[in-house]
Amino acid sequence: MTTVLDWLRVWGETIAAMFKEHPIIAAVLSLLAIGAFLALEKWRNDYDEWARRSLHFIAVFLGWAILVPIVGFVADVVIGGATAIWSFIVLAYDLYRRQPILVLSLLGICGLALLVWELLRRNRPHWIWKGALCLILWIVLCAIAVPLADALGDKPRQATTSNVQLGRFRSSSYL
Repeated sequence: MTTVLDWLRVWGETIAAMFKEHPIIAAVLSLLAIGAFLALEKWRNDYDEWARRSLHFIAVFLGWAILVPIVGFVADVVIGGATAIWSFIVLAYDLYRRQPILVLSLLGICGLALLVWELLRRNRPHWIWKGALCLILWIVLCAIAVPLADALGDKPRQATTSNVQLGRFRSSSYL
């Protein structure tokens, strides 16, 4: 009996955590549960029977109690996925901002690798997995090549008063 009571306590804490983390989603699910109960009462309880009303209440309550944690978990997964996608976009933009030609050339190489792989092995594996692997390859190559290019390459010179004459660069500043 204590196991059942512990399980019910944990389940209640899970529902409470859902209301803390995602209050709008939990409120919408609660309103949908109330609407489902009212719809069941209107269409399925013509004679105002208490037994049927209590059956509808228990069914809707159990459905709500099961659905709220499941939807909370799905919302956490979606938010985590969106965060990962946003982090990927920020990383790709940062790498592109630092070395645009290198990043675009690596993207072209990975795109060409995907095309050749698709032409040579049309059905093994599916093209979505091939594209995902080429995208991962592109990120890994960019994450390795861009810092190396930053470390080995020259930084652009800043225009200072010593190398500027009347708004024009001297020819020695281009060397």
